[in-house]
Amino acid sequence: MRRRERGFTLVELMVVIAIIALLAAILFPNLTKSIQKGRISSLESTARNIYTEMSTYYADHGNYDGLIDTTDPNDPDLKITDINAKWPWGDGSVVDQAKIKYKEETDSGIQEAVIWFEIPSAAKAVANDMATATCSEIMPGESDWKGHSNDNTKPAVVIDLRETASQAVYVCKSNS
Repeated sequence: MRRRERGFTLVELMVVIAIIALLAAILFPNLTKSIQKGRISSLESTARNIYTEMSTYYADHGNYDGLIDTTDPNDPDLKITDINAKWPWGDGSVVDQAKIKYKEETDSGIQEAVIWFEIPSAAKAVANDMATATCSEIMPGESDWKGHSNDNTKPAVVIDLRETASQAVYVCKSNS
């Protein structure tokens, strides 16, 4: 007489592994998309905090001169100087890596600005889904505005400090 061993056969184990692999293949893209959406939402939240700080500064000083470093208007690396919020992609960068365009009134300093934080390519599709407008609709034209030239190739989170802004912080998508 043969004794029956207790355990699973190779076929049973392979079926279980195949089912687990199939479930993982279905769930993984959705999980990745959720993670990227969370990172963009985190950046949007950080931008709202910066907007609040800059609005308070503007109310106290009547301009943004102390927050935006404009020592050399031809320098493409203009920076926000007094705000040190962390970039939510975990690379340790700070918000002073943002791109800034500003309008300077001759007597009263910087009165309006548009600040944008480019979203990494890995999250481009998610950002385009979350966007409320294209970046080219939001970014001001080159006349009378100093700072970075418009870059509509990547989606971004934008802080709009213009008097005519319909929204203070939003996600914009690229034109492509």
